[in-house]
Amino acid sequence: MSDLLAPVTFTSLSHLLDPRILRALADFKFLHPTLVQAKAIPLALEGKDILAKARTGSGKTGAYCIPTLQKVLASKAVSLPIPSMHSLKLRKKEVRLVEEVRKES
Repeated sequence: MSDLLAPVTFTSLSHLLDPRILRALADFKFLHPTLVQAKAIPLALEGKDILAKARTGSGKTGAYCIPTLQKVLASKAVSLPIPSMHSLKLRKKEVRLVEEVRKES
């Protein structure tokens, strides 16, 4: 099967994401990133600027939060508040995901 047709899973991003993030995503039954997440997460982790426009419920918040959590975990600053998230109105699942990752730290 062509790489373009192969379904993307969060596990296929394991070379980019901390195991704690992958475990938390699996615990919440998030197995497949949405299209915006699959496109944005690798770019964000490369430090590229992203401008994404997508409908409500398309996963834009996750596309922003997952790379942010990865960068925080990579810098070993998990005990500090995450300033960029204070400006977001996070949904319950995103808040629980952040809490789950913090518990794992």
